[in-house]
Order: sequence, then structure tokens, then C-alpha cells
Amino acid sequence: MYDALFGEAHIQDGVQAKWVAPTDLLVELGGEIGRGAEINNYSDNGAGTVSLFAHIGGDFGPSHAWRAGLSYLRAKVDEREFEGR
Repeated sequence: MYDALFGEAHIQDGVQAKWVAPTDLLVELGGEIGRGAEINNYSDNGAGTVSLFAHIGGDFGPSHAWRAGLSYLRAKVDEREFEGR
């Protein structure tokens, strides 16, 4: 998803953790912490980006499935230029 939104600028070092509930319905919760140096010029040590996500989904029929979800991304920024009103 990050590649589609931000291109190769968001490739970063980090860690991801996720939990999948042991149910018939897919319930997946997780988060990521990344350095964030490439996308936002963040130069301090520690987490430059934090992401949280939740997905639900399931099967219908022998060859079809669905999935929906929400995501949140927070990034620290150092000296990013902005041209706007």
C-alpha cells in the first residue's frame, strides 16, 4: 500500500506486529513502527512513522472472498517545503 501511495520514497527500516483472531471471520489488528527517514527527512533516532491498522473479511462461495479495513499513518517531518495557500 505504501508503494502505491508514496512510491519508493517510503521504503524504510522498521518492525511490524499483527494479531489474527482465531475466528471464522478474519479479524486482523496490527501496527508498525518505522524509522521514516526516506519519506519525511526525519533525522533523529527513534520512530519517524507509526501505523495502525484493522482488517475484517471472510469467504463467500468456494472461490470468492472480501476484506475491508482502516489504517492510520503518522509521520514526523523535519524541514519539508510546502507550496500552498
